[in-house]
Amino acid sequence: MTIDRTDRELLLAHVLGKPRSFAVAHPEVSLDEHQSSMLASLIERRENGEPLSYITGTKEFYGREFLVTKETLIPRPATEALVESALKFLRGEEGKTHEIDNGISAYISRFHDTPVQAVLDVGTGSGCIAITLALEGVSLPIIGVDMSHAALIIARKNQMKFSVKNIQWIHQDGTNVVRNFHRPFLLVSNPPYIPEGTALEKTVQDFEPHTALFAGADGLNVIRPLLMAAKNNKNCAGVVVEMRNEQVKSSYGILAL
Repeated sequence: MTIDRTDRELLLAHVLGKPRSFAVAHPEVSLDEHQSSMLASLIERRENGEPLSYITGTKEFYGREFLVTKETLIPRPATEALVESALKFLRGEEGKTHEIDNGISAYISRFHDTPVQAVLDVGTGSGCIAITLALEGVSLPIIGVDMSHAALIIARKNQMKFSVKNIQWIHQDGTNVVRNFHRPFLLVSNPPYIPEGTALEKTVQDFEPHTALFAGADGLNVIRPLLMAAKNNKNCAGVVVEMRNEQVKSSYGILAL
């Protein structure tokens, strides 16, 4: 693939350790031999389809630069909208399931009005949801849960980067955590929800972790037990879960069982 001007500017800025605005304003900047070699290597990686965020090791989310690696999904705009939905839920605002990106919904269900005492972020990955909730004013204990030890290492680094205190991380199956949590809580999750066999862009298919993307034939292999665990735990005040539009009806059915 041929990379565009913006990507070249961002890679140059990364090599220089400067913001993109510097690379744009100083096109005449000269590079030493090491910098030239490094830039050529990064451009080659990008031309081979590797996502820019994995090359630079960062991705902007909710106006902040988060650390990301190949062990974590690259945060997307839909998940920023998921955070907005969770914030509204915690403020007591009425929230309905709604589309947050093309073909993607925030599935929202409030089970009862018991004051929430904690937030569970299941499948936390880089920790962008949990950390953003804290930085946007959620002072409740927030628990980020993930099955990937490597992802939690990045989440902890992001927590240190943003100096957030009210988050703890658990390396465990999220469904088990939801099933056994003993304080009134809100479940927030961007779980794997893509049906197996779905064709994805090469940059996603070849580089992002499949365990965080795919979830069985209908994409509900994680969502189904997660919602059932939430429904069956009397301490769960409600859920805010990212999923595909066509999975919403099935999710209503799961909670109606």
